[in-house]
Amino acid sequence: MSPTKKIESAIGRPVWADISLSALTHNFRAIRDFVNPKSEKRAVQRKVLCIVKGNGYGHGGPQVAKALERAGADWFGVTGAAEGEQVRKAGVRKPVLALTSSRPRTSNVLRASTKGLRASNSKASSHTSLLPKYLMAP
Repeated sequence: MSPTKKIESAIGRPVWADISLSALTHNFRAIRDFVNPKSEKRAVQRKVLCIVKGNGYGHGGPQVAKALERAGADWFGVTGAAEGEQVRKAGVRKPVLALTSSRPRTSNVLRASTKGLRASNSKASSHTSLLPKYLMAP
């Protein structure tokens, strides 16, 4: 990935973002180390899901995913099947989760499953047991 990526903004002015893959890798490793402190001496480390949806917010989602996979990322989150396909085409082999909510048997879920992606559950209520109590509505 080039160190500077110029894109056209929504209002037509050129903008740019400097992407440092070494800084990205460093930040990923810091997060992984934070969620897996050495003091815990865990037999199985916690996994890290790296979100690369929206083309990495315009920074090159598939390229970012490839760099993070080389750094040891466990899996990736994308918006839907089309983004997941782009990540796969970049050569990423780790699991990819399509985060778009959809009903069972819709084209997005079927498309995701046929491309080796995992579709998320669309009902937030089915995940309430995973949320801390302070995040849940009274």
